[in-house]
Amino acid sequence: MEEGRPIDISSSLDADWIKWLKRTLPASNLEESILLSLLHHLADLGIFSAIGDTHWKLSSMVSAKAENKTLQRDFLDHLKQISDTPQGFILRYFLGDTQPLSEVLKNSNSESKVDPEQDKVTAKKSSNLSNLQIVKKVGRQLHPYIELENKVTSQLLGEFTNKGDAQRIFHYVLSREKAKPKKWEQLSRKRHK
Repeated sequence: MEEGRPIDISSSLDADWIKWLKRTLPASNLEESILLSLLHHLADLGIFSAIGDTHWKLSSMVSAKAENKTLQRDFLDHLKQISDTPQGFILRYFLGDTQPLSEVLKNSNSESKVDPEQDKVTAKKSSNLSNLQIVKKVGRQLHPYIELENKVTSQLLGEFTNKGDAQRIFHYVLSREKAKPKKWEQLSRKRHK
């Protein structure tokens, strides 16, 4: 599809919609694999309908005769509305939102299974950690991220969005967040001979 040619919203190929999404969405660093995963998620949200294996149709949210700029504006407005719902929470990151994912999920679901303060109390301090203790410590540090990934991917799964698509979307969103620096902590003082 050429740059200036409008997209046929009644039936277009995956590749055409991917190019159109790349031009329309304000998010940066969108690779084709991420956009295809997003297209599948948008189909699960009812924004797109599947026509065969490789063709998609845009839902009736916009006029079939709309010009490309009007179509893009209406599409982005519709995505903003859906991003405020529990099912479409992930769309905000494709629209330029920078709020951390953990805060968005915390606001939408106030219950939390893991209490970080409890984890700090149960951790034993030792200057000479064995390999098993190091593995357990790293496991405790990674547990919140693994739990977050499981929670987000389970919410993204649908008829068109498989686990791989959900993980690609999650990793894209997570890669946009800036990591907060953590105080360095020495794991072991043992010298290896």
